[in-house]
Formats: sequence, structure tokens, C-alpha cells
Amino acid sequence: MITELQFTTEERAAGDPSAETVAAGAKALRAHGCVLLRGVFAADFIAALRAELLARHKSSPRQAAPAGSGEVGGKRFLTPLTISGPFHSAQLYANPLVRPILQAVLGPQMVLGALGTVTSLPGAPEQHAHRDGPPLFNQAINRMVTAHAIDLFIPLVEFNDRTGTPGFFPTPTSISRPTRRPRPTSTP
Repeated sequence: MITELQFTTEERAAGDPSAETVAAGAKALRAHGCVLLRGVFAADFIAALRAELLARHKSSPRQAAPAGSGEVGGKRFLTPLTISGPFHSAQLYANPLVRPILQAVLGPQMVLGALGTVTSLPGAPEQHAHRDGPPLFNQAINRMVTAHAIDLFIPLVEFNDRTGTPGFFPTPTSISRPTRRPRPTSTP
């Protein structure tokens, strides 16, 4: 089960999560490897990000990868983002609600390593189970070290039966070493 945290109206207005919210988010990340944060971004901000992304990909046919993309699965592409327009916003890459939770897990000197999108074209098959990054060390050592990287997913479309949902494997063991293709135990 994925832990869900809903930011309060007061936390969103102040741009400052409570110590309890930060602790709960960090605890979920350490225990399960994932947490679902609700109420982080305003709907108009997400709409602006989506409109900008669609404008950037306008030159790509609906059945082709956006320019500069690398294939990460059947009809699924990872595209680095140029930090401009609405993507040039600390609200996105240094969000004041999210950053304290990430810093509680990664440390105060954490670094944004990449900003990109994953685009699934129409007819893309279900994505295979995979890690988003390689382990730092061998299996025995990896079980003893704390997190060194975290992916932050910000959906620009509604997750539903038509668009699909990401699958997460919320246990540190399954994150560190998937041995077979298990079914996700949770979807948001």
C-alpha cells in the first residue's frame, strides 16, 4: 500500500509543510520507497506545464517520438526538458512543499540531477517492470545504505483506464532487486 499525504490548505498557502507532514513523508519513503503527495500543484500550473509540453512536441507526429528523445519502451520515450517557460519555475523543480521531504531523506545538499518527461504514444503496451536507475553498490551493500536518488513523478494527464497508471513496488527489497516481473501492489 502506498502512503498518501494530503497537504493542508494552510501548508499550501504558506508553502511550508508542517514538521509532522515532513516526518510522515520521509518515513513513508524510507519504509516503502514511495509516497503519494496530494495537493502539491495547482490545477492551472499543471495545465500550463501540459500546454507547454504539447506545444514543444507539436512538430512530432502523434505516432513519432518527440525530437531529442530516447526510447524507454514500446512507443514510450524519455525526453530531456529545457528549463524555460513554465518549466523554469522553482514551483516545479524546488517545490517548497516537496523539497523538505526529499531533504529529510537525501540530506540538505541534495541536487536536481535531471528534468525530463516520459511520453507514451497511443497504443503503447504496458511498461515492463524496471528500476529507474542503477544501484550504487553490490546487493549486500545496497541494503545497508540510505537512498541516493528519488524520482518525482508529476502527472500532466489524469490517470485512468484509458491513459493507464504507473505501478510501484512499495518495499525497499523489491526496489533494490526485482527478480521477476511482479504485478504492482499499488497504483495511485
